This record gives sequence, C-alpha cells and structure tokens, in this order.
Amino acid sequence: MIVTKDSGENRLIQITDTGGFAENRINLGAVVGVGVKGRNTIFEFNGQTVDSKETNNFSVFGVSLNLQSVSTETVNIQVDINTEGILDKVVGFVASYNEMIDNITGQLNQKFNREYLPLTNEQKEAMTDGDIELWQENSRSGMLRNDEHLTRMLQNIRSSLYENVAGVSGMFDHIIELGITTGNFRDGGKLVIDETKLRDAINNDPDGVIDILFKTPDASLTGAEKVANTGIIQRVYDGMIDGMKEIINKSGPGDESSLFRNIRSNMLIDFVTQHGSISTIDRDIMSINERVLREERILAGREERYWAQFTAMEKAISQMNAQSSWLMSQLGMSQ
Repeated sequence: MIVTKDSGENRLIQITDTGGFAENRINLGAVVGVGVKGRNTIFEFNGQTVDSKETNNFSVFGVSLNLQSVSTETVNIQVDINTEGILDKVVGFVASYNEMIDNITGQLNQKFNREYLPLTNEQKEAMTDGDIELWQENSRSGMLRNDEHLTRMLQNIRSSLYENVAGVSGMFDHIIELGITTGNFRDGGKLVIDETKLRDAINNDPDGVIDILFKTPDASLTGAEKVANTGIIQRVYDGMIDGMKEIINKSGPGDESSLFRNIRSNMLIDFVTQHGSISTIDRDIMSINERVLREERILAGREERYWAQFTAMEKAISQMNAQSSWLMSQLGMSQ
C-alpha cells in the first residue's frame, strides 16, 4: 500500500514506469503515469456544506471533530458549558491574587530591626557562617517598609479591578456582577468570591464571563482608553508589569534579567534605552561617590594649606628665637 504523508485534494501519488517494472515482473496496469489525487473531507454542519478540510481532524466553532468513516446519517453533537472548569480557573486566579497581596503587604508592613546594623569585615571574622546569615536576614528586615513603588502598584491594581470593562460582548462589565468583591480592608484588599453568584453568571453567559476577565484591547489604544478596554485579569498582569518596571528603574534587574525577559520579552527595553542600564540607586551612589571625591579634594587642599601655614609659622618662630638669642647675647656683652 502506498499512501501520502498528508491528506487532502492537494496531495498526489503518481507512478512513472522507468523500465524497472517490466524487468521485475511487476504489473501496475493503468495506474502507471495516471496518478491518484486526494480528496478533501465533505460534510454538513448545521445544514451548511463544508468541503475545505484536508484532514479528518479539525475544529468547528470550538468543537473538535475526528471523522472516522463515511456516513449519510445525521449525528447530533451536544455541547455543555464546563461551569466547574471555568469556576475553578477563576477561584485559582483569586487565590493567587490574594497570595500576592499577602506577600507584598507583608513586605510593606515589616518592621525595621535597627539594632542589626550591617556587619564589618572584622565582625564577620569573629562569627560563624550561620550567625552571619541570621544577622544579615534580620538586618534586611523592613527594607521595603512603606516602599512607594510597591504601594503605588497595589493601589493601581486595586483601582483597576473596580473600573468597568468597556466594549465587552456579554452581559457583564463589572467584577462585582460576577460575585467577586473586596474583603476586610485590614486584609490588604484581598478578593472574596460568592461562588453561587459566580456559578450563575457562568451558566447564564459563559462567554461574557471570559470576556470581562480576559478581554484584550485593540493595539491602537493607549493610556486610560486601553485600560478601560482591558479585561480584569489582564489589568492585574499589566499593573504588575508596570510596577516591576518602576522597581527595575529604581534598583536595576540585579541577577534576574532572564527572569524578567521570560515574564515579558521587552521588559528591560525602557531601562536600557531611556536609562542607559543605570538604575536610580546606582545614579545616587555615583552622585554620592562624586561628592565624597569632591570633599576629599577640598579636605586635601585644606590640609595642604594648613601644613603650609604651619611650616611658615614654625619658620617664623625659629627666626624669632634666633633673633631673640642674638639680642640676649648682645645685651650680655654690653654689660
């Protein structure tokens, strides 16, 4: 049996007799030189004829079909809403969001350990590795307390969650309509789900639920209009990206450049093109180092001037002592 690797009307098997068939006593008869051409799958779906499928495996309106044989009988396909599947995805998103809120608010509220100052080299030499690690862990406590960039990122994400989603195709345009609200403010604004209300929303308009959560704005939109036409989950993602960009601009990517690029490939472009790969902290350190050098030059100049003044004073005192001795000697001789 000879078959093509792929199927469809654009596939062809053609056999040409070059003399070897007769010599080997192979009789192909009328097949030689004619060729056999494939055919596309032809079927009816909801009363409409479809004849452009080159394979028996394809999707129609999101339904995956695998045709097994030729038939003239009507086959009924029943498609049900996977309510629990959508519900689980939304619940998983809310759980991940709340976990993120816990982590960030924990850093923002972490107290300083002012008694744990950075260790000097002499102090490290007198301590074990375990003691050094514990000390440094305590000394880093509170480093992100009330950090303006993390605070602003959380505020932007929270406010974007409760803005209406424009241009949705379904019956929902606000997250509260899905049964998702904010809990106690003491918890940092974590989300709470009314699963009964969310399940009803999915059953009534599953496409509308997916649209309000995952809607992608038109590429031509910018600024507030882009945010208004963006789905809830995409807003959270974009808000986190903006927050990470601010942090990168402030402190640099450190050793996590590849991680940031995996999150979004162009994450570091602004940092490189607009900031020359130099973070705000690096610029501040460079400025401080320049001030230290300038002050050291001023100090060195003053020290040199004082030494010159001191040398001149010692020379004057030496001359004065010499003159005083000469006068004393002259007075002694006059007596």
